[in-house]
Amino acid sequence: MKIKKIRKYIELVEETGIDELEVNSLFGTRIRIVRRAPETTGTGLMTPSTGVGGKHLESTVTSPTKDAGSRYTEITSPIVGTFYCKPSPDDEPYVKVGQYVEKGQVVCIIEAMKILNEIKSPFSGTIVKVEVEEGQAIEYGQTLFLIDEG
Repeated sequence: MKIKKIRKYIELVEETGIDELEVNSLFGTRIRIVRRAPETTGTGLMTPSTGVGGKHLESTVTSPTKDAGSRYTEITSPIVGTFYCKPSPDDEPYVKVGQYVEKGQVVCIIEAMKILNEIKSPFSGTIVKVEVEEGQAIEYGQTLFLIDEG
């Protein structure tokens, strides 16, 4: 693979804001570019794991924070995209209000640039509220769920 092409991939990672890009050529060459996210403090979790190339993009970047004046914790969107609460239109939602979720359990999908991003809960707790609707366009940092960790 030529250095010029590698630089283009690096620019793509920087421009799109993704944290990791893996490209496999037909000739067996593999390149992986990883951008490290800054560490957060408190309950924040910043450990992105992503991939491209027709596969699902999986992300555990969720930035949970305490809702001001509330005992609930937020799971916020790590990216801009479209929110989906179920894997396909005919399936059941990943989670429902009142359901207990384990740390690392998929809670939704966010589609960005035709890549599906599985969003996982960074902690265990009970879903108290779903803050967004199926098919809604969402922003980076927007609250997706409120969870009671207690």
